[in-house]
Amino acid sequence: MRFPRNAKIFRGHLDAAPLAGVFFLLLIFLLLTALIYTPGTPIQFSANASTDGARKTIVVSQSGRIVFENQTYRTNSLDHLRDNLKKLSPQTTLVISAPDAPREIVSALRDMGRSLGFQVESSGIAIELPMSQNSVGTDGRSVVVSVNLTGQFFFRNQLITATQLKEQFNSLAKQSSEPLTLIILADKDVEIGVIQTLTQLAQDAGFREGILGSQPIAEKRKP
Repeated sequence: MRFPRNAKIFRGHLDAAPLAGVFFLLLIFLLLTALIYTPGTPIQFSANASTDGARKTIVVSQSGRIVFENQTYRTNSLDHLRDNLKKLSPQTTLVISAPDAPREIVSALRDMGRSLGFQVESSGIAIELPMSQNSVGTDGRSVVVSVNLTGQFFFRNQLITATQLKEQFNSLAKQSSEPLTLIILADKDVEIGVIQTLTQLAQDAGFREGILGSQPIAEKRKP
């Protein structure tokens, strides 16, 4: 028994205009996503890297009081703190926790720890970008890396080592159809050697150029 077939095969003209419209909308969305870049905002991260050695935390209050191993130190008694730090194992990692502390004290503690041969990290310290009158941008594809006061790298909101960052740079360079630009959001007090290490990693991966992020200086209004 056969049933009559009422379905007819469409043999008319297919209107491609709606399909072309959807295609161009998707293309515009992809282009806009690749060009989005928001510079100049201090970012606060917590250090969460794991190390083989012990981790010792130095807490600095807003008033500048320094607490380490249940002992309190003032800025004029850092020599006493240095003597106590010398007793620690060389594999110790010092973590400076100072969300609202004076930056000059944090910098002094960072330099002290490194002079004693310790790995120094920070926790809760906002990244303050340098000020500049000659800020530039880029219209190409970019990769953003943040660097905090103690020289730790952050990529895609995650703490990352130099070795891991090198792998990410190489992978991104291979996947990209155009040269990449490295945008570095580095703290104004970070050592120049850390910036050089980061730019060298990008250069080895084949990045086109690098831009050091900064905050524009507001122009003074004339009366």
